[in-house]
Amino acid sequence: WYYPKTILGDPFANDALVGKAIPLEIVPIKDGQKVRFRVLSEGKPLANVDVTVEVPDNKEEKEPVFKTDKDGLTTSFAVHGRYCVAVRRIDAKAGELQGTKYAAIRHTATVVFDFVAR
Repeated sequence: WYYPKTILGDPFANDALVGKAIPLEIVPIKDGQKVRFRVLSEGKPLANVDVTVEVPDNKEEKEPVFKTDKDGLTTSFAVHGRYCVAVRRIDAKAGELQGTKYAAIRHTATVVFDFVAR
């Protein structure tokens, strides 16, 4: 399952949060003049997951990965520009869909937004 989100306008506005309606979501959180990201699973913080953060103007070949803390939060980022953030959760739950068996359910969430100085 894929849960893409693009925020046009203020990424910190209350209506930028989908919440309990989806199994996996990334929410930008303002941290002074920085931004950090909270990962939610059905509206609750998801701890100890890997979050890939495409930091604006990053010259590295591979995007950095950060672990969420107990509150589902990443570290803070001060760079302004366009962010693309991704997280993946795998549920070891077997089943069958349209005649095809599977061993796990993979959830991927992304968010894209512009972080600008205000």
